[in-house]
Parts: sequence; C-alpha cells; structure tokens
Amino acid sequence: MKITVKATQIKLPDSDLRGLVSVSFGKDILIRSITLRKGKDDNLFVSFPSIKCGNSYKEVCNPINKEFRQKLTDAIMESYH
Repeated sequence: MKITVKATQIKLPDSDLRGLVSVSFGKDILIRSITLRKGKDDNLFVSFPSIKCGNSYKEVCNPINKEFRQKLTDAIMESYH
C-alpha cells in the first residue's frame, strides 16, 4: 500500500506548532490533524491526533508498533523539510 504524506509548515509566534500533516494510505484511508511541534530541546516531534481525557491527552490514531512509528515519522519529517 502506498503511503502519501503532505506536510505544511506553520510559523506562529509564541506557539510550538510547526506543521500540519495529512497521511493517506493508498486510496483507502486519510488521517489528518497530525502535527509537528517544537519540543523543549528545540527538536521537532510528531504528535498524532488526540483528545483530552481529564488532565491528560489520549491518541485516537497512532502506529501500533515502534518500527512503523519510525517509518511514518521519517516520512513526515522528509515531507516537512
């Protein structure tokens, strides 16, 4: 299945948000609202769609294993740069 990543750079003052990402898997499913954020160490990280549950957030869509998470994160970073 072909994975297509589209990242858009965002530059907002006083925000850690750096990009919005959508990922399509073939012609079967599209995931939106993946974000790229700047961490405390100024490195970018991928944040998958989540909802607030009490005092924390729960991802509603995320890779199941670390190998696929790394593959998807690499594709997102490549599309962003």
